[in-house]
Amino acid sequence: MALALTGEASRLRAPAVLGYAAGSLGMGVYSTVPGILLLYYMTQVLALPVALASLAVLLPKLVILVAEPTIGAWSDGLRSRWGRRRPFLLAGAVLSAATFVLLFNTPRQADPIATFATVSLAYLAASLAFSLFAVPYVALPAEMSQDGAERARIVGVRMMFVFAGVLVGSAAPPLLVQRLGSGAGGYGRMAAVIAAVSLGCMLVTVMANPKAGAPVRAPASALAALSVLRFPPFATALAIYVLVMTGSSALTAAAPYFVTYVLDAPSKELAPIFTIKVVAALASMAIWTWMTPRLGFCRTWALALVTALAGAATLFSAHAGQRSPDFLAAFAAIGAGAAGVQVAAFALLAEVTARFRTAARHQREGLMTGMWTASEKVALALGPAVTGGLLAITGFVSAAPAGAEPASALEGAKLAISAAPAVIFALSAAALLLTRPVLDTDRAHRSGVLLSASREQGLG
Repeated sequence: MALALTGEASRLRAPAVLGYAAGSLGMGVYSTVPGILLLYYMTQVLALPVALASLAVLLPKLVILVAEPTIGAWSDGLRSRWGRRRPFLLAGAVLSAATFVLLFNTPRQADPIATFATVSLAYLAASLAFSLFAVPYVALPAEMSQDGAERARIVGVRMMFVFAGVLVGSAAPPLLVQRLGSGAGGYGRMAAVIAAVSLGCMLVTVMANPKAGAPVRAPASALAALSVLRFPPFATALAIYVLVMTGSSALTAAAPYFVTYVLDAPSKELAPIFTIKVVAALASMAIWTWMTPRLGFCRTWALALVTALAGAATLFSAHAGQRSPDFLAAFAAIGAGAAGVQVAAFALLAEVTARFRTAARHQREGLMTGMWTASEKVALALGPAVTGGLLAITGFVSAAPAGAEPASALEGAKLAISAAPAVIFALSAAALLLTRPVLDTDRAHRSGVLLSASREQGLG
């Protein structure tokens, strides 16, 4: 099966769209697990001090900040009989699976610094491998159709698969760790299962990817590539997205500590919490898609942030002995808000990319996508760093049994899952409303495209 490029008014068949979107299922699973479990794995299984564990999560992402724009620019200009994207997709799929297994089989060593160095390198390898797949993958919709409404439909279907992958990646790994043997062995076997599922999904996209797509002249250097940041709509949208994802990932990284230490509940209680969060995201996605062309990118995005903020703020009242069902409504609000953020943000990314093509008269889809995804990954690492920093400041002790943590550490866990993301979401919403003149220009044209796309969300 191969995806065919379409003309201005053509519509891709369902198998072509689904073949492309399948990769998002694997990406959603693969990218969710480290955000939920990696910091916890480092502190509780590898016994790294929380400050070192936070640094081990953050440092590899700083490398990604440079690597992903480079990968995007490289794939823009690659000449190959397999096309300019497919070689990256295949290499990224295979290497992602291998390095993911390696990451969660990192040995604990006598010297914490040696453990820190080993797990940091393993996470860097996994991050680079995933980038080889993710950057050209996210750039593909622009090549699959020349029609704006059709591209919006492709992205909409992709986002549904992303959240389905997030659902699997949120609910399954904690259960797998428990069922396959807790401790280092359980994490290692869990990683093998997750890697196999993700690899299968990514390979579907490799087979479905079109070989067409002429290479463009690559930027002369990585520094020259940064010129796209001088385009105000892209730079503004990117900065706000990084801030939002930092708050979101801080909340996600705090969840295991919240359940284990604040609620004094077993880790299996994470499953219903993350399940309801992602189910709410999936259920609300059509509403956000309908709302975006009517309210505009900025208002929709801000409303989504307020929704998530309301859910996060509720969690500060938690105390030991409460069951996870008491907080399902809060996590449902967080999940619904997350869906709105993704729909509005990626619709805006597609819009500003099109505006850049018109203004600059040349294409840089891979480069701009690489900068976007690289910044997102840095934000996803900054979030756990925020959580780790709050835990360290409030006296959290790594590898301590439940009940042995000081009361201040419990307050730190509550701050990390509630107050910290709530403040970040509030600042982001304010920034969106203040920058509407930059981001929500050409509203009449944009609304026409998105209204058309929202009416055609079916795969038919």
